[in-house]
Amino acid sequence: MEIFMADTTSAQATRVRRKLEAHGHRVRSCRDLGEPGDAPCAALRGDLCPLDGRTVDVAVGIGPGVSVDRLGDGEVCAIRRRIPLVLLDRPHDPLGPWAAAVAPESRALQVIGEVSAALLLEHCAEGRRIVGDWLRRQESKDAAVDVEVRRRHGSLRVALSIAGRMSEQDEMRLGVYLAQRMRHFDPWAKGIDVSFHHVPSTNTPAPNFNRSRADDRVNMTSRSAY
Repeated sequence: MEIFMADTTSAQATRVRRKLEAHGHRVRSCRDLGEPGDAPCAALRGDLCPLDGRTVDVAVGIGPGVSVDRLGDGEVCAIRRRIPLVLLDRPHDPLGPWAAAVAPESRALQVIGEVSAALLLEHCAEGRRIVGDWLRRQESKDAAVDVEVRRRHGSLRVALSIAGRMSEQDEMRLGVYLAQRMRHFDPWAKGIDVSFHHVPSTNTPAPNFNRSRADDRVNMTSRSAY
């Protein structure tokens, strides 16, 4: 997994970076080891912004809280790109309301792993709103649809759970429409993949997106739509 850390120049950040790399993760940063902590961001120096590679799944901030004048530097950039942010040892950080998790450094690996596997709640809410609008315009009463969105390798994995009847043609139309609208909501994602999972309406009157991915494979059929 690719992880973004705005600054890895401090001793604490260096320690976390090495721990992540030891577990097979690739860490991208605005500043590399040996560069001063007040060095401008990579993009301002004419280098490639690590977030422009579009393969980052989690951003991590550690150490002293952000200052008012710097506004968290790359951490704010990650939030703006809708990349989940994990704050370590920063329990009262001003970026806390936008963070996916706040935890002590001792739980870094566990929490980062949990965040990378978790649903993107804002994306899910937007996806459900988009699908609801589409169903109302189609005056569809034969199907109930729920939406689950996760981030994988910088791309969005959008899974639609359908209970009831929907033709393959309508599924394709809905999938393309949803992908287009999600692209507008998150223009920074590397890609968007929409899949459909059918729930027998006789057994499950309403889709339930709390099931695991393994359960999805066992209990549902799946077809890629975009």
